[in-house]
Amino acid sequence: MVVSLQSKVCSKCKEVKLLDSFHLDKYKTDGYTIQCKICRNSNDKRNRIFKITTKRDINNFDSVRSAYGCVYMFRDSANNALKVGFTIDLANRTKQHKTSNPFLVLVSVILKVDMQTEKRLHDRLEPYRLVDTQEWYKDCLDVLDIFDSYDHEKALVNIRRLRELTD
Repeated sequence: MVVSLQSKVCSKCKEVKLLDSFHLDKYKTDGYTIQCKICRNSNDKRNRIFKITTKRDINNFDSVRSAYGCVYMFRDSANNALKVGFTIDLANRTKQHKTSNPFLVLVSVILKVDMQTEKRLHDRLEPYRLVDTQEWYKDCLDVLDIFDSYDHEKALVNIRRLRELTD
């Protein structure tokens, strides 16, 4: 493989191509991108299609609504409140909540449920909802009892087992 000053090897297709086959990039030492225009354009097109598909799915809520995940409950000891939500990735969601509020403690989880289950649970917890919130409830025994006794074919997982899963 002979590479001259007027050519470069594409990092994706591994072909030696003339420099005019590469986009300009002022941040690279040679002044050109590492992928040729054809490879870079195919990557950009694939990424655009993925973003459009993902955005459409989120807007329609079709893929998320049918996905299985878990319904979780966090306790905010500083504000005397409980948060109930749905996630597909519990470990990541726990990190997000801990970053925004260090007072949150994971209390309980119902595994292998869909968003419709979460909605039904929110409907049952409606009398305990805090004003101007969607997922926050009063920290009281009634809310904990409704969550823990929620009649679903999947068993509740205790906090020790949950920590094993998220660590």
